[in-house]
Amino acid sequence: MSRKRKPPGAAPAPGEGLSTSALVVAVILLALAIVAYAVFARSNSAAPAAKPEAAKAFVPLAGLAADAQVSAEAGFLRWLSRNGARVASVRLAQIPGMGRGVVAASALATGDELFALPASLVLSDASVRRTTAGAAIARSVAKLRGQLRLAGISHLLAAWLLREARVVGDASPWWPYLRLVEATSCDAPLCWGDELRAVLDGQPLLALQVQRTHAELAADFELLVRRTLEVELPELFPPGALQLADFVAQVHFQNTHLWTTGDGPEQRRLDAKFGRMYLPPLADMLNNAPWASADELRAAKEKGARAHVRDEGKVDFKLEDGEGGPALVFRARRAVA
Repeated sequence: MSRKRKPPGAAPAPGEGLSTSALVVAVILLALAIVAYAVFARSNSAAPAAKPEAAKAFVPLAGLAADAQVSAEAGFLRWLSRNGARVASVRLAQIPGMGRGVVAASALATGDELFALPASLVLSDASVRRTTAGAAIARSVAKLRGQLRLAGISHLLAAWLLREARVVGDASPWWPYLRLVEATSCDAPLCWGDELRAVLDGQPLLALQVQRTHAELAADFELLVRRTLEVELPELFPPGALQLADFVAQVHFQNTHLWTTGDGPEQRRLDAKFGRMYLPPLADMLNNAPWASADELRAAKEKGARAHVRDEGKVDFKLEDGEGGPALVFRARRAVA
């Protein structure tokens, strides 16, 4: 038996289709669902996922007024004292042609203590690895063994110091030191732009050496920072936070401030404690410009500034055990009038 089709517009039989009240309920439920979805979407957009920490502006000390520089030096010395250092017979001074250095604050007798640094204040690959960020950086750097081209520096220490200065900034516990030594500033030919580098045209060997070293630095920066640290550790190294100029300046800083251990029993003890290369705050300013001429030194002395205490081998230092633990103690090797 065939079923008859209803003519268009015919009312539905009982039990067929939707009643008016059911339709109204369905519309209300649909409206409530749309409102709930809008509220949910808005709450999600108001609380985005955490983003990597952004880079902070680094203000080189050279850009500060003279009184601000003096204040920064005083802040650095207070930071040393608060962290267990003893600064007895030296002070910081600006030496013409040499920049900032450590000078004798008074006459010294042979054996007088100049200052002492707790081992905890000496930066090295070993001390950096003991930090959370340093341990993560060390794992990434270890994967690049044999691939980084520049020798004679610590890539681990360079990356860690750059992060502390550029990303962590004044929140870093090392900020009083990083700010003072201008770890990311550089006035050497290696850091010059093309226009300044043109003055090296008359010295082809030096120009070639600078060009070759800069190329090695660029390759290391690309591999270490761009292709490794920013990819594997974006929360520590926000992409784009560091530039090649920062890395070049950090390498220059290491070349002029880093200490290396030598031969002999005491040197082997230092090697066992800190490794072959280490960075002792304040001690790295004993003589950070060895290229100064005799005339510049003589002029500095005539202006009332005493000689850099490390000049002509005037400093002995060794790792000594004390009540607060091991410390690098620096003493006058010979009298300073």
